[in-house]
Amino acid sequence: RVEHAWNWCPHRRYVADTMGYALLDAGYDVRLLALEDMTLYEQVAALRATTILVGVHGSGLNNALHLRPGAAVLQIVPFGLRYRGDFEGIATRNGVSYGELVLEDRRRSVFHWEFLDPERLVAGRAAVLDAGSPPGGREVYAFWVNQDVVVPPAAFLGAVRGAAASPLNRRLLAG
Repeated sequence: RVEHAWNWCPHRRYVADTMGYALLDAGYDVRLLALEDMTLYEQVAALRATTILVGVHGSGLNNALHLRPGAAVLQIVPFGLRYRGDFEGIATRNGVSYGELVLEDRRRSVFHWEFLDPERLVAGRAAVLDAGSPPGGREVYAFWVNQDVVVPPAAFLGAVRGAAASPLNRRLLAG
């Protein structure tokens, strides 16, 4: 079962819907989790039933802490984002496999330049993108994390197939 946690971001909902259909077409059981519409009990219950949690970089991936040992979390990393948070550490400490799908093609992102401090644009937009994100701070959260991303379906399906090789998923598939 593949779960995609999304919060209030409309562009993340679009990614979830689009990729959810691709997974359904590939034969996966998919459920989109609107965590903000669920009680804490409902969230934890849904996450305990999840074997693969997929999400674009953001706080929703902290929910890996509620996954069963042997499950997997897959972080979709927006273009140029060097800051990864502690999602891998949270997953690892809880016996959950961790993987990343790093988006490396800037043409597959829509950047919200209005969220970037004007002084960062003195050298131009290309220079900002070439430099990538700083390791942390306001710019990471305001600009880099908020880009709209287009995830290549083949790469996405490949990453999910890799996550499906987690110990819990192997046990479930073996019957």
